[in-house]
Amino acid sequence: MFGCATPPSELITDTLITDYLLSSGVRFSVHEANFRPMDPIQLGLPHRPPFIFIDEVTAVESGRSANATKCFSSQEPFLKGHFPGNAIIPGVLIAEALAQTAGIAIGGPGKMFLLTAIRAMKFLRPVRPEEPIDLFAECLGEMNGLAQCAVRATCNGEPVAEGQLILALARQDGNR
Repeated sequence: MFGCATPPSELITDTLITDYLLSSGVRFSVHEANFRPMDPIQLGLPHRPPFIFIDEVTAVESGRSANATKCFSSQEPFLKGHFPGNAIIPGVLIAEALAQTAGIAIGGPGKMFLLTAIRAMKFLRPVRPEEPIDLFAECLGEMNGLAQCAVRATCNGEPVAEGQLILALARQDGNR
């Protein structure tokens, strides 16, 4: 992309840094490298509001793993019905947040993956509104355009969900 290890300083932007790091296969973390948490869209997430279930990406090892966070507001419209007086974040939305995290781990700008299978998913305890969720995804292997990822979600270090997902590389025309 730049033809050298360090791009010229006058061209540096968050997007260029993100693209450079992802294309180089470098592992980066906001904690280890003094990076700000990254916007999932900058990292190639194809989703748009209201269907983005990641607030920020905190670490990426391009093609291998990603860490992200999500905190659902107590004002989310779906909580009025799930469940009145005892709001719980739907497990399917936690699974989608994990799938989006996996897509960031193995994808990147211009490379989109689709969730094709949930091989296993356990919900270990309910997640309440305003409870920060840490999301983790790691690619276990890829073959013929399919990637298998181990995923887990924690709240305050306590596991709340774990499983394995299969994602497929999407064709440019939108078909599988």
